[in-house]
Amino acid sequence: EKRMRSGNFPDRKLFLPHVPGRMRTILKKAMHKDADKRYQSAEELSTDLGRIQANNDWTVNVDPDGAMTWTAKRAAGQASLYVEKRPTGSDTWSIATYTIDADGKKRRRDPKKNFHTGLTSQIADDRLQDIFPNLE
Repeated sequence: EKRMRSGNFPDRKLFLPHVPGRMRTILKKAMHKDADKRYQSAEELSTDLGRIQANNDWTVNVDPDGAMTWTAKRAAGQASLYVEKRPTGSDTWSIATYTIDADGKKRRRDPKKNFHTGLTSQIADDRLQDIFPNLE
């Protein structure tokens, strides 16, 4: 309870990179340490949630080695999106984005922007924060 009142619990800065910015804002308000600054009714929260326009429905998987993959199923006729963050060494990571067509073929998506290797975990997370908002 003491940590909650001090604003240290839960950590309101930690979100998986696929969580849209508007959703982050809503969650931060819902968990604000000052109860008067939180949503005052379910209707108010529901109204803000209804304003979020998410183009993709992401599924997240975490492997035992710490690798994370995100898959977004999209409308019929559109390729699915696939994003991964994988360990490449003891302290290095790679990130990549792909499209997956109806036949299951995986293709790198914009390799110069969306494929990086030899990154620290923090830099990989920062890059993912930049990549996700631009995926459509």
